Amino acid sequence: VRNVSCKKNPGLCATSATNMLDVLIRRAADRGLLVSLSHDQLQARNSIYPPSLWYNSIYSEELVIRIWDALIARYKNQWNVFAIDLKNEPSYESSKEPSTWGNSNKSSDWNKAAERMIRRIVAFKGLFFVDGLKYGSDLNNVRQYPIDSGNSSLNNRIIYTPHCYGPIIFDISVFKTVNFPEYLDSQYMQEYGFLTSKGLPVLIGEWGAAHDPGSLGEKWNKWYVEWLRNKCLTNNFYWSLDPNSEYTSGLLEKDWKTPDERKLELLNRVQPHPTKFK
Repeated sequence: VRNVSCKKNPGLCATSATNMLDVLIRRAADRGLLVSLSHDQLQARNSIYPPSLWYNSIYSEELVIRIWDALIARYKNQWNVFAIDLKNEPSYESSKEPSTWGNSNKSSDWNKAAERMIRRIVAFKGLFFVDGLKYGSDLNNVRQYPIDSGNSSLNNRIIYTPHCYGPIIFDISVFKTVNFPEYLDSQYMQEYGFLTSKGLPVLIGEWGAAHDPGSLGEKWNKWYVEWLRNKCLTNNFYWSLDPNSEYTSGLLEKDWKTPDERKLELLNRVQPHPTKFK
């Protein structure tokens, strides 16, 4: 197990992945932390990016739903398992098989697949997270094709969860323009900022950037925090808690204990009164 002290965590070594997840969820509950289960990848991968589609030749959509059912049955009595992310970042522009969002292709229309899954996973009583396309950020087509399970009770538990990252993650020339980062307002509004004006629930599923003093990342972070506040998008998950994130670092320093106070200041600015659970 990478970066885990087996002496301090005997329950996490020489065991199965599901047993490790059991321990993680229980320990999170002891600390008042909520857990969202996320479908990131179907199989171990060599690439940094998970596959775009929610199924493959080995794991059919039907099998994916059965796996969700098994996990939900396993954790149905865990109060802190409050949401499931149906597919992490279901589209990459460079992918050979990118997911789409529409109503014309059953094999690639991610929105329709999400609707099918939500209708089938009836045993789950929590929230359903639906990521956008293009690394999770693009929910533009929700205007024409909002997620609709056909059941108002289920629809009330659907949350759109865009992802958004600053420089380094997407080290492109536009981050170095004179009007950076203000010009990003129109792009983010087009992709997902419009959702609140339509009364649709939004939670930023991932966001972050390096926060070195004087860097483009720091500039983006400060601007994005104010943008989230102004657009009423303050429900969020920061990426990441641990320090293993190569490009954004984490909320904890490399010792996994010391909090990064500068990062916490950002989060306190976004959401100064977070809900506490127990």
